Amino acid sequence: GMSGKLATGVLGRSLGRSRGLQHTPYVRPARGIKGSSGVLAGAPSDPPTEDSKAVSTESQPVAGSLAKLFLGQKYSLTGNMDREAARKLIDGCGATFSGIVHKSLSFLVATQPAVEQNTQRIRKAAKFHIPVVPIEYIHECVTKEQVLDPLPWQLKKEKKERPEHPEGE
Repeated sequence: GMSGKLATGVLGRSLGRSRGLQHTPYVRPARGIKGSSGVLAGAPSDPPTEDSKAVSTESQPVAGSLAKLFLGQKYSLTGNMDREAARKLIDGCGATFSGIVHKSLSFLVATQPAVEQNTQRIRKAAKFHIPVVPIEYIHECVTKEQVLDPLPWQLKKEKKERPEHPEGE
């Protein structure tokens, strides 16, 4: 039975060479996997650069069609949150981060305490009628793979400073 094993070994090695991978030590352990699973055997038609790229994109939860989810939209952040994670997520969907709140923003991602404190960005968002949404809104859009209506998600002050006025004030 040894001769059969040897043959596939040579085959695997020459395959690796044709893909220009013989200098990477990782080809060897992969040989066994390639044989046992047809999926892997057919898949690696990409140049070796794709393999290394796949590793680095793990930090970005956004893929494919989602990269254009918020394309052309601008947003800002306010409140105490993991800004870096929020920006990576939203930028990954094609939106552009803005350090200032101006009327061309599509939404302001905020926390409830920021809304309660009525931070400068919250006040500006209200002035320009920009939806103020929690990061959960973004997660939900990503999960559903569509831009949801931000209105039901809007963060509002919980403490009422004065009685509610009828709409249209």
